[in-house]
Amino acid sequence: MSTAALDADRIVVVLSDIEMGDGGVQDEFPHDAWLISQLRHYQHGRFRDLPVDFVFNGDSFDLLKVPCRGAWTHHVTAEVALTKMAAIVGAHAGFFSGLREILGYSAAPRTAHFVVGNHDAELLFPGVQNLIRAQLGGRGVSFPGFELRIGPVLLEHGSQLDVMFRMDPEQPFVDIDGQDMLGLSWGSVALLDALIPMRPLFYFHDRLRPKSRVMELVPEIRELILARVWTYWSRDFWRDFLAVRDPLLRLDWGMVKEVFWRFTTTNTEVHLDPEWLEQTVELDDAELFVQGHVHQPTSHEHRGKRILQLGAMRDEYETDDGGTRFEPRLKQILEIRLRGEKVRGIVSHEVLGPPRSDGSVPRTLWDVLDRVEVELEGLGEAAVAAAEREGTGES
Repeated sequence: MSTAALDADRIVVVLSDIEMGDGGVQDEFPHDAWLISQLRHYQHGRFRDLPVDFVFNGDSFDLLKVPCRGAWTHHVTAEVALTKMAAIVGAHAGFFSGLREILGYSAAPRTAHFVVGNHDAELLFPGVQNLIRAQLGGRGVSFPGFELRIGPVLLEHGSQLDVMFRMDPEQPFVDIDGQDMLGLSWGSVALLDALIPMRPLFYFHDRLRPKSRVMELVPEIRELILARVWTYWSRDFWRDFLAVRDPLLRLDWGMVKEVFWRFTTTNTEVHLDPEWLEQTVELDDAELFVQGHVHQPTSHEHRGKRILQLGAMRDEYETDDGGTRFEPRLKQILEIRLRGEKVRGIVSHEVLGPPRSDGSVPRTLWDVLDRVEVELEGLGEAAVAAAEREGTGES
């Protein structure tokens, strides 16, 4: 790489949707050493004397899918959040020790910013922030909440623009029986109650793109997801709704239909919210807007302003038509070069991550069929039939 000076006085490095988990084959990103090697690139050459901001732009940690004491709950207290975060820290010691070393760089400032996403809303708890700070040496660590501004750049994960996952930024906690709990979005609650408990069965299929093709090849998966969501709505939700006064349980069938639509189809065309474009992009003085969340790198222009949506850093794959070969998708690292209050350059590095360990990728899409059939039998024919009617729009 050339050592010529950059037309910049500050570098912003953005990574989105890493989704580090609690270890094992279900962990979305078991590549600590590789990730740290990518970040160390900014300690050398033309970057060595420049301030560098590393922005982990939401869903850095997959706390949504990490169980607490063997179970998933939408009642996330400070204790539950810490328990889950401690499991991730234990599984990713290499990431924390490597980033701690990078933040200790003495030639120029290095800062790590952790923006809140829908998979790591637990970052809003002060105790979780303190745990991460301690792991990273106590300095150069920022928790900006749902968005971060660096000069002319406004960064946010993107889940706050998604009706399924938006939380109230003014009141992110709710009081339930005298305890502060995360005011999770209705989408996160439905996933935790209905679908995430099936993670041991579908952890790999969730990483495949396009989802619609997966459902075509293995229709039993779609059938099970629909049946599980139907059972949740028609039985489990009402049981909990009537038994306890839980402000996190919302009564709207359209919401639940949105959940299984998201999980059984894929929408590759990104639709930017007109209200957001008019009320935020047009009125804000930012020059560049950066988001993640959709796992699909795209670029948009709106009235002379640039909007970038990043691809995911987690392990994802494209599947062939036969469902027997899985090609890793490229991971994206965004480099923004600033001088004063102007963006002087944007470089998108799309890189292939290291391979998974043997045994962590199934041989075919159909390896799960035996277990899927057992789950379907457990839900019963009535739930399956009702779900199919809803899924096809029949009355």
